[in-house]
Order: sequence, then structure tokens, then C-alpha cells
Amino acid sequence: MRLWVLAALVAMATAQLVNKNVNRVVDLTTQIAKVTAEVEVENSGASVVDTYEVVIDPSAVKHLSFISVSEHGNELAVRTTSAGVYEATLSSSLSNGGKTSLVVTTTFTHSLEPYPRAINQPDNQLVRSIVTHITTASTAPSSNSLSLT
Repeated sequence: MRLWVLAALVAMATAQLVNKNVNRVVDLTTQIAKVTAEVEVENSGASVVDTYEVVIDPSAVKHLSFISVSEHGNELAVRTTSAGVYEATLSSSLSNGGKTSLVVTTTFTHSLEPYPRAINQPDNQLVRSIVTHITTASTAPSSNSLSLT
């Protein structure tokens, strides 16, 4: 099965934030595709950072139905800055060397298609995700994992 689902996460503030560890879980068990990414973020820049940016691939924006970012179990305020770009305000600013853990949850509707289109009655119907996400972090995560369910 060809699957094009990756979480799209971008560190903001002129490449000051580094995604140190990203663990993505893609759930395609229902008609709604859900991507949950646990991200360990570190400020490697000299100035203080108080926002984190999440970028959704332009082809997936029309399918996005929900986005949330939480930090240590507390949901953060998320606002749209432009088409497919969402900014979450951190609960506290990160100074140089500061770290935090975030959970980014996105859900997409109308993003699955039957694969193959036609099957015999006793066959299992597989699906293919038509939503693509691209990780475009300024620094590649030192640890990255993907789980599909």
C-alpha cells in the first residue's frame, strides 16, 4: 500500500527551534485520518522563542478538519498565520538551550481512497491516504519514528 503520510512540523523563529525527537503515529483505522506527533523541541538560538509553527502541505489544507498543539498536557492557543501555516503560543518562553515537549494532533477528512478501487466480495478493502505532509524542519530531528495503524 502506497502511503504518503508524514507529519508536517516546522521550527519557527528563524531556525532557532530544533526538533530533537519526533514520534509520529498515523491512524487510518476510521474514515478520518489522524496524525499525532510527539515533538521534543530545543531552542538553539540566542534569543527567546515563544511560538512554534506547524505547516501543513498546501495540498492537504483543504482536508484538514482539526489541529491542536499541547504542551505537558495543556492545550495551547493555535492561530492561522497564512494558508496552511499555524502558530502555537508556548506556555512559557524558551531561552537559549531551553527544551519542551509538544503534541501536535491533526485530523483530515476526505483524505482516504479505496485501493484498489474494485474488490471481490470476500476481499478486505484497503485504503490509501491522498494527503501528503512534508517535514521541513530547519534541522533534521536527531530521532524520528513513524507508526501506522
